[in-house]
Parts: sequence; C-alpha cells; structure tokens
Amino acid sequence: MDLLIPADVEYAVQGWIKSVFTAEAWGDPIVSTSFKDGDAVVVAFSTGGSNRTLVSGAPRIMFDCYAKREAQAWGLASKVHAAITDLDSRMVEGVQFYDVELTLPANYPHPDRPDYFRYQFNAVIHARHVGTN
Repeated sequence: MDLLIPADVEYAVQGWIKSVFTAEAWGDPIVSTSFKDGDAVVVAFSTGGSNRTLVSGAPRIMFDCYAKREAQAWGLASKVHAAITDLDSRMVEGVQFYDVELTLPANYPHPDRPDYFRYQFNAVIHARHVGTN
C-alpha cells in the first residue's frame, strides 16, 4: 500500500539553511529546533499547519535568529529570510516546496535571553506530502 504522510519540513528547512550558508560562505550558524548558545543561532520550528490539498500541506515555520549584537542578528535574519524565499519550487531532502509565503523579520527580544538580540519571522511553506512504500 502506498500512503502519503506529511513531509518533515522542519528537518528539510534546517538542512537547506545549512547548505545555503555553506554555499554562500556566510558562516556556520547553529541551526536547531531549540536554542543553543553560540555566536549565530537559528531556531526553526513548526507551529502546525493545514492540509492544502489531498497531497500537500502548508506548515507554518517560525524562525528565530539570535546573535550577540543587533546588526549581526539582523544580518543573520536577512540571510535566513533569503534562503527560505529561495525554497520556492525546489526539491530538498525529498520534499517538493512551492508557494513560500514569508513575513518580514522583526526585532523581537526574548525575555529569557537578555544577552542576545533576536529577529523573528515566519513562513507558510506549501510542501507535497511524501509517499511511503
């Protein structure tokens, strides 16, 4: 029986961010679903989503971009934003992405991390479900 299951968009997006940063020589940020201490930290996690069609879904992914200085946090957020914008019409980790809708990064300080600046944005990313064999 061949079934369709929701794609692991969190995993694919994290891998995509790492590969873009490597390809563009932008550095090596920590990319994870939870905060970890470092000079440049990207937290990318899903807040759920909906099925858009019988074979695709549209999860909302939150992106928190942390750095020790505000200009670094903004630079990190703008680069991550560019990488996610570029996901449109790509196949990554076996997941087909299309219709990527992003908000703009906003300065959003985290009350539990006063030593870091944080810029945050989110994206609704339409992704095709993955088939099982």
